[in-house]
Amino acid sequence: MSKEGYMLFRLTTAKRLMAVVLVATGLAVACGPAAAPTATAPPPTPTKAAATVAAPTATATPVPAAPKRGGKITWAATGEPALMSASAATTDGVTGPLSGYLAYRNANTGAVDPDLAEKWEMKDIKNWRFYLKKGVKFWNGEAFTPEGIISDLEWQSNPVNKSRLPRYIQSATGTVVDPYTVDINCSTPCPTLPMGVYHLKFQAPQWAKANPNLYTGTTLSNGPYKLAEYKRGEYITLTRYEGYIGALSPTLDEATIVWRAESKVRAAMVATGEANVAQMISIADSKLVPKTVNVGIGVENAMMRLNSRADPLMKDKRVRQALAYAIDRDTITKTLLQGLTKPKDLTFAPGSVGWTETNITRYPYDPAKARQLIKDAGFEGGKITAPSGTRETLDNEIYQAIMGYIEAVGLKTQIIPLEGLQAQQIWSVGVGLTSPYSFSWLLGHTNDQFDAKVTLNYADCRQAYSYWRCDPDEQKSFQAKLDDASAAVGAERQKKMADLMTWFTDEPVLISLWGTPYFHGLRADTAFPTTNSFSSAVVIADVRLTQ
Repeated sequence: MSKEGYMLFRLTTAKRLMAVVLVATGLAVACGPAAAPTATAPPPTPTKAAATVAAPTATATPVPAAPKRGGKITWAATGEPALMSASAATTDGVTGPLSGYLAYRNANTGAVDPDLAEKWEMKDIKNWRFYLKKGVKFWNGEAFTPEGIISDLEWQSNPVNKSRLPRYIQSATGTVVDPYTVDINCSTPCPTLPMGVYHLKFQAPQWAKANPNLYTGTTLSNGPYKLAEYKRGEYITLTRYEGYIGALSPTLDEATIVWRAESKVRAAMVATGEANVAQMISIADSKLVPKTVNVGIGVENAMMRLNSRADPLMKDKRVRQALAYAIDRDTITKTLLQGLTKPKDLTFAPGSVGWTETNITRYPYDPAKARQLIKDAGFEGGKITAPSGTRETLDNEIYQAIMGYIEAVGLKTQIIPLEGLQAQQIWSVGVGLTSPYSFSWLLGHTNDQFDAKVTLNYADCRQAYSYWRCDPDEQKSFQAKLDDASAAVGAERQKKMADLMTWFTDEPVLISLWGTPYFHGLRADTAFPTTNSFSSAVVIADVRLTQ
């Protein structure tokens, strides 16, 4: 991406992001233009979903070739999914197109749009009502019902089950109102719930009840593409579900997903015509493919998750701070990342709820200070370990550079190779459990809610993916403050989330690195709407063949 193109992106995206934040900070109804109510004044009537987010700033773009319906594509993914269950997966990835949504984030506008729910309303600060679209069927013909939604909701929102949903909705229950209306009842105040139901995935309820073991191992859902074949270690085949009546517009007949760990291999597959899409290729490899989709910097952020729960060094605040001071983020972003991004002090997009430029601890490159902190803590010569499940050249270069900086301030380091599936499992270890490593890399922390709560959850021991120390007194105070901030809207929510980030960065709970730039490679006859900072994913239902 040229410097001029990058700056144009930053300007246009900033305007769109601010519109999203206006929705997020005052969100009590995720649809319609009504002013956001407070916790004591919920909206009196349901409001039909409508885009409340400002349209993207117009820029000169070439007119794409008209898409055709039908055809088959091959998708070169970064790795095999750990689970093929849309319900149990900790990331969207391959399972994303398998399930419909009550509501979803429109990647082009940032709006929360209706999908399998036609509209929704907030009854009070902990309860929402969703009005369902009629005629929705699962692939096996089962009806989409409130009872099924509640079953999926209660299982997935339970942190013990380690699915993705508790990052956004935790320990929720549901109530059947009528055959096409369901209430979602949160355990804590949830004024922004419609922004999180995108991560609630559905399985055919009677099938799931009869096959509890399959519920966590495979998927039988109602999304635009159904799982036709899965040969572990080799490929996944998806075919278009002709009964789909959701908001997306799938045109492809079939998509075969294969996985290749190396960016260069994925790019070469597109360059030779073997694949249509190369997912997340490196900056250097983006030059090998006919065209790319450049993912705007915003949703994905790089960070290091520090294991203060189990690692002796990471339990000491001075060592955690020392690691943050030890890393020359500016040099890494200018060299290895070719200036396409910059260091960040917070692991979410500027302008998000809770973003603050004041009262946070910053960690400029200061190896002398890092060395002194380690000496003061009595850990000179101590050992730091981190897992790596990637074969990406650039990722490994970044890992080696960071470990080099850490060694330069007086610590020993070891990168421990893991198979891809093992590395995925490290992401979510389970409530109260821990990782055996000092920290783990996360070069793509997703905060698609544009809200500090998603990041603050890493310090919440109620979460399955938290590595943070579980000191009872600290957790009692922190969780009370987090729940209080989560119940707020508008300026009050902004202030309370920002105040929590003051503590979060001072500890630090994690080390923020930079916004993550992504590229997806495309074959000349394959089109995909340009992604932006609202989403880093290439959605199969949006891919088109133009020839």
